[in-house]
Amino acid sequence: MTDGQSPGNTHDRFAVAAADEPVRLPSWMAEAGSEQELTAAERRRLTWARHRGKLGAGFLVGVAVLLVALTIVVGVAVVRLVGGEAPPPAGTARQDDRTGS
Repeated sequence: MTDGQSPGNTHDRFAVAAADEPVRLPSWMAEAGSEQELTAAERRRLTWARHRGKLGAGFLVGVAVLLVALTIVVGVAVVRLVGGEAPPPAGTARQDDRTGS
């Protein structure tokens, strides 16, 4: 019972690797027409796995651009409100428009 052999096992555990017999493949591996058509779900899964990093990075860049644009638009509106450049309420004319100058 040395070398990890059980009492009933009298075979040399490295004999398989040293055999002169060629490796035999199962019949399903040796057939030429063993390819199967992929389903739509499998194609989507494989495409997502292949392009996941690029799609994720593109999404993050898009979100970053959207946030920058939103910050600019909101910032300009806030600066106009704070600076007194708010548009006049509807129906009222500015002083310059009434005098004609």
